[in-house]
Amino acid sequence: MIKIKLLQDLLREVQSLQFNNFDEDKITNKAKLYIKKCFGAKSDYIEQLNRINFTPSIYYSGMPDSDYYESFENGKKCLDNLISTMIEDLELSIDETDHSEKQEVAKPQRTNLSQKIFVVHGHDENKRVEIEAFLRSIDYEPIVLFKEPNKGKTIIEKIEDHVNDVCYAIVLYAPCDLGRDKDKGVEQPRARQNVVFEHGYMCAKLGRDHVCALYAEGVELPGDMSGVIYTEYDEVGMWKYSIAKEMNAVGLPVDMNKIR
Repeated sequence: MIKIKLLQDLLREVQSLQFNNFDEDKITNKAKLYIKKCFGAKSDYIEQLNRINFTPSIYYSGMPDSDYYESFENGKKCLDNLISTMIEDLELSIDETDHSEKQEVAKPQRTNLSQKIFVVHGHDENKRVEIEAFLRSIDYEPIVLFKEPNKGKTIIEKIEDHVNDVCYAIVLYAPCDLGRDKDKGVEQPRARQNVVFEHGYMCAKLGRDHVCALYAEGVELPGDMSGVIYTEYDEVGMWKYSIAKEMNAVGLPVDMNKIR
């Protein structure tokens, strides 16, 4: 409980950070110290922390203050997400220990549970491959439709077959298409139409809490989809911890230390 209290205090400190009025080295060193105390010196959380930047990675003459502010806000958000994930990690560990002591029985194995996760995607192959690698790193099997044999079936028939054998779905909203309201002149980046359709289908079959939409910055999200889980894709990789946290919350165990 002391460790959780320390991290909660650190989280509040991060949330109160102000642009041009904070010591980057001080907050980073404190976070690194807490990680070592709570998870050990070799924890992958340290690597994730080292990848967080509060300043632009590239500088140029005449760079506007807005670029510096955007980098600060992104770094603050990533650090907030990292600390929140660590708190959740500790809370889950305490819950598992308490449950084990009360029940005095062996922990149930996952061998009888599905380890397959459906990946809905458009044309962004790089992000799709990254999602697949993430799922394999946490011992889940990604199901990507075009990689599965057709067996003479239509696409919707293939979806129906495979969705019955998955425990979760990740829907990738990437800016593969452009579209606009007929009364507006500006086109917006949008996901492929199949992505929106399959997103709704997965929510209906698996339940909204077992479907996570991973969206790239700037992509238009569908309307009338309130209550679904949206996670923003970031280059730092904090989206992986956000999805893992959601999976843990619905009873799909994820070892945070395995995330790559």
